Amino acid sequence: MEHWHDDAVHGEDRPASATGVGSPREQVAALVRERGEAQVVAYCKGLLDGDDPRLDEDALLQLGRGHARWELDHDTLDYWPRVWAARAFLYVWSPDVTPSLVRALGDPAWRVAENAMRVMALREIAEGVDAAVRLRHHELPRVRATVVRLVGVAGESDHAHVLLEAADDPEVSVRAAAERAIERMQRRLDIDLRSR
Repeated sequence: MEHWHDDAVHGEDRPASATGVGSPREQVAALVRERGEAQVVAYCKGLLDGDDPRLDEDALLQLGRGHARWELDHDTLDYWPRVWAARAFLYVWSPDVTPSLVRALGDPAWRVAENAMRVMALREIAEGVDAAVRLRHHELPRVRATVVRLVGVAGESDHAHVLLEAADDPEVSVRAAAERAIERMQRRLDIDLRSR
């Protein structure tokens, strides 16, 4: 299994106020009011695709608020701009973003891939399912649970084994997500997965 960065070490030194004010939805909405939806989509897509986040620090600070300010001040941005960019697509959208989200599933930072899968589940984007399935054995239960959510809403019957396997996951949160995903896939595809 590939190694994924764990950002827990950042929390050790980061001040409590670094998380900023306002929900991610509010942060994205404020940026859309200021820049317009098309520009926000283009900016976030660029971040996912590897653009230098320092090229527009004002937009970055709006997305990441106090956390972004802390990361900029300490020169530790690393993967966080990609996390904020992926998360932004929960609240602002264009189908042109889909290839960038699919590529984000291979990001070495688990938070980036997790947020990309959350967006694909919300938007029911089937193009990401095969790449997401490769993460089904990830060490973090929350990543495994996000995989099964995406498979449940956008996968096909040949992905059913992922959900059935996850129904026996050692973590209760993954098992619960798998049961919901199984029910969703069965209704959506009008099949009985457990009789296969």
